[in-house]
Amino acid sequence: MISGLVRRERALLQKLGSRIDVTDRFIDFSVELRVVAQDDEGEQLVMGAPDLRVVATHRLGGVVDTKHRLFTGEYSSTPKIWHCGERHARYILHGDDLPEQLLIFGGEGAGKTRGILGMWLYQRAFARVRERLAHHWGVVYMGATAPTQPRLARVVEALESVSRPSWYRWRSKKPDFELACGVTFQLRSTAKRSEREGSPIQGYNWPDAAS
Repeated sequence: MISGLVRRERALLQKLGSRIDVTDRFIDFSVELRVVAQDDEGEQLVMGAPDLRVVATHRLGGVVDTKHRLFTGEYSSTPKIWHCGERHARYILHGDDLPEQLLIFGGEGAGKTRGILGMWLYQRAFARVRERLAHHWGVVYMGATAPTQPRLARVVEALESVSRPSWYRWRSKKPDFELACGVTFQLRSTAKRSEREGSPIQGYNWPDAAS
């Protein structure tokens, strides 16, 4: 009699665990984007930066049900914090007042990769996850390119700097950032090895890409 109850209990716990595996199934992609401006009377919000004050905040992402690869509607009380300037925020959020394709100029260290590209890619990924509910898509592939492999490594650093380890699986051989929300960033070098081979990214059909 006791062994029968134990078997039933174990079976019930196994069934319940497969349905509500909180560790693996629900992943927190919540982000708070803090738009900051330099202010001598502000605070040191970013290590190594001048004192800053927050001029605006934006809530992005949320908790993702990885089984269905959709947002649950919940938002974490401990989101990942992003900081950016007002000009960068306009490009990261990419509102309808901007054209779909943006060409952004700036010198080395101006923040194009670390300050815009990584955050923009994730913001677009969140938007694609929300669209999946209406369109019933599978995995969405987005592109991130650089002219050389060393420059592509900078893109990897930018993505890692604005992520949490639970968000992605990094496959260096492809190389791909496979997100738990059902979006994959395909990182590709555009260096052309020969005229006969052609473009290394020909044939890709990305709804969003950062280059």
